[in-house]
Amino acid sequence: MPVNETSMIESTDQGIYPPKPLVQDRESNPYVSAIISLLLYAAFGYMLGGGSVVTMVALVIVLLIHESGHLAAMWFYGYQKLRMLFIPLMGAVAMGNKQDVSDKEDSVILLAGPLPGILLGYVLLFLSVGSIGDGIPFFTNDGSVSTEHFSITDPLMYGIARLFIILNVINLLPFFPLDGGQLFRALFFRTGFVPYFIFAVVSLGFLLLIFSGNLTTVVLLVVFFGRPLYNQYRAQAFYKALKQQHVDYRKTYDELSDRDFWLMRDALPAYSNSYNYIVPDQFRIFPNANAMEIQAIRSLLERRYHQDLGAAGKIFFSALWLLSLLSVFVTDYILPGSIGILERLGL
Repeated sequence: MPVNETSMIESTDQGIYPPKPLVQDRESNPYVSAIISLLLYAAFGYMLGGGSVVTMVALVIVLLIHESGHLAAMWFYGYQKLRMLFIPLMGAVAMGNKQDVSDKEDSVILLAGPLPGILLGYVLLFLSVGSIGDGIPFFTNDGSVSTEHFSITDPLMYGIARLFIILNVINLLPFFPLDGGQLFRALFFRTGFVPYFIFAVVSLGFLLLIFSGNLTTVVLLVVFFGRPLYNQYRAQAFYKALKQQHVDYRKTYDELSDRDFWLMRDALPAYSNSYNYIVPDQFRIFPNANAMEIQAIRSLLERRYHQDLGAAGKIFFSALWLLSLLSVFVTDYILPGSIGILERLGL
């Protein structure tokens, strides 16, 4: 990220502020980036997943369809610079740029990832099983053999179907940064951080309680869910400091004034102790900002959200979310053991 600075000084009624650093993003081919990250993801997954090519290919297909749903919705709503990246050991992410976003757009984009995968999973599931109770032996989730469930006519299709359903339903759980957690924030917690933070902490605590017997899982949950939540909490002190200075941080970097940039830099210690070396107002003497500071400021700039969902809209999207989650229980009841949720819950 090359940084170019000039010696020009801008005069305002609040004081004299040097021009903010000009940032030129290096444009990379999104297709090349996606392919390289996909290959790295597949390689890591193959080595750590027991060397099963079929499983890794199936997982990549599930992630591709999931993220493609997000990208299609982003494209429909006019997002720019669309791209997809695979993250080894974690999954994939769809990205795009748009400054002004409505709650309706956000909700559609968030559901456009998991819902198509869940629907496709159910289609494949019902195509891959035979009749219930036909007496053909079937291996249940706990490894025992049962003749009371159903027959699997296509084991490969059945396995892929379960992967589609389980991964996408998990993604709808109301935990940030999963799609379900982001959807809850878009529908109910956009205007206030404290209610959302309480909800997120309680949800994470409940999840940790469920997996309290597995230390590895607990550590992964804390890293994956707890760390982003902690970063959001620290960011609130940063935003509070900006509001006291009347700094508008809901804009793009290009829209950011020189004054607001330097005041945001001065407020970075409120976000992270890594920036405690910053001395307030020192920029007037030494107008320097390093790449790490600039990147932090850019990442902390927020989009402008427009609340365009009334009660009916929130009920509609909430119903879609709830039906998608409950579908696994219904399917497990119709085809006992097909998903394995009821068995794991002892129902």
